[in-house]
Amino acid sequence: MSSNSFSLQENDIIKRSELHDQYGGNRQSGIAASAKTPNIFLFTHPEEGKNHGYYDRWEKNGTVLFYCGEGQNGNQSMTKGNKAILEHKSTGKSIRVFVNHSASTHVRYAGEFVLDDNQPYTVKKAHATNNGPERNVFEFCLHKKSK
Repeated sequence: MSSNSFSLQENDIIKRSELHDQYGGNRQSGIAASAKTPNIFLFTHPEEGKNHGYYDRWEKNGTVLFYCGEGQNGNQSMTKGNKAILEHKSTGKSIRVFVNHSASTHVRYAGEFVLDDNQPYTVKKAHATNNGPERNVFEFCLHKKSK
C-alpha cells in the first residue's frame, strides 16, 4: 500500500478492526493516528460519548463537527491525539471522521475534515467518565473538506 492511499469513499461502512488492519492505529482510542498512512482517524458516537463527558455534535447539515478531545478523567491536555488534531496541517496529516453505530463493530466514513483556522478549539467544562467531577475538555471545530 502506498503511503498516501486511502481507498474509502464517503458513507462507506467498514468493520473498525478491518480499518485498523488496513491502515494501522489504536483500535480503542477515539483519536487514532494511522501507523501506515498520513491520516488521523476520529471516531464519534454522540449518544455513547455523553457517558464519558464527550459531547460531540454536528452542525450545518453534517459539514461541521464539534469534537471533544481525548482524556476521560481530569483536565485534558494538548498531548497525544489532541496534539495530533491541532497540528494536522503542519504535519501534513488528513483527519478522517468515522461515525460509530450503537452496538455495532462497524463505522461509517463521514469524510475528510480540517481544523478551523480562526478558532481551532475552545475549552469547555464537562464531567469525567460515569458522571465524575467536572473538568476542562477541548472542543475542536472541524469543517468538512471541500472536494
